[in-house]
Amino acid sequence: MRPNFFIVGAAKSGTTSLWRYMKQHPDVFFPDNKEPNFFAYEAEISQSICGPADPQVLIKKLHTLTVTSFDVYQDLFRNASSAKAVGEASVRYLYFPQACERIFQSLPDSKIIIILRNPVNRLYSHFLMMKGMYSLEPLSLSEALEQEESRISAKWDWDWHYVQVSMYFDQVRRYLETFGSSNVRVFVYEEFCQSPLQVVQEIFRFLDVDDNFVPDMSARSMQAYWPRSTNIDQALRSPNRINSAMRNILPTSTYARLVKYGMRLNKGKPPRMPNEMREQLSMTFQQDVVKLEHLLGRKLPW
Repeated sequence: MRPNFFIVGAAKSGTTSLWRYMKQHPDVFFPDNKEPNFFAYEAEISQSICGPADPQVLIKKLHTLTVTSFDVYQDLFRNASSAKAVGEASVRYLYFPQACERIFQSLPDSKIIIILRNPVNRLYSHFLMMKGMYSLEPLSLSEALEQEESRISAKWDWDWHYVQVSMYFDQVRRYLETFGSSNVRVFVYEEFCQSPLQVVQEIFRFLDVDDNFVPDMSARSMQAYWPRSTNIDQALRSPNRINSAMRNILPTSTYARLVKYGMRLNKGKPPRMPNEMREQLSMTFQQDVVKLEHLLGRKLPW
């Protein structure tokens, strides 16, 4: 069995919550692996990933679920035989042009689901994740934005393409032109947050499964992590004598639970983006948003 629909992004736009809600439907199958990224990368990830840390560190933090083997990818769907709608969700697919091309070459009748968020808020949420959760952003936001073009030229992976990932027009147009408007649905994150059941049931109709099904939506996924104390965070997650000793003494699962518990206790409120920077970024995205509105034939709430 192979997928017949894809959630392709955008990143930090509610795709994990959407995936969790949809996979509860009895006629919808998703593998437990969200983000296999199979169609985004054509070779072993170690040969292509680049960023501010050793490739093995980047793989461990960002690509534990990435699959580049066709046999392994196909095996993700081995239990999908009874499902009418078989899907997978990888947010890199929206940004990577080759992903759209490869999906179409392999599965041209696929249905595509896109969910988009205010581009400034998406960018900042992505930055907070890289800075707070993964400790893979060594710069401040303003410095990272100044360095974005040089990072892209140096072939840093997409996680540091903050502005470019939020430039939606070309990304959405690519899927509409490749798969046709009847096979692509574009949703808005802010509307998904306000009326999640309405959006999910519209997607069920799009996939031609029972749209009367109501999933449990009590839990929300992927809340931003920002440490109240960077010293405590480093003590919990960076190599040092104490946590190395604990790793040797405790079972791996127990140690992982302790780290997660410590992170939960140390979780603070992320800083707000300065108003001046927000205004500058809004201007940066203004033309792209207007073009996207014309493409979609609707006003966007941004």
